Amino acid sequence: MELTEPQHALVVHLARRITLHPLLMAELAIPAGSVVLASLAGANRDEEF
Repeated sequence: MELTEPQHALVVHLARRITLHPLLMAELAIPAGSVVLASLAGANRDEEF
């Protein structure tokens, strides 16, 4: 099979995680067992954090 289209690597921008323990982040309480999404593409972008 001949490839005629350029091939690109898959880039993952989100990571899904489930909290094991309750936590408080920026005055927001996140209970244990919550599904959270981490935006990997936004890392080191928030100067206020």
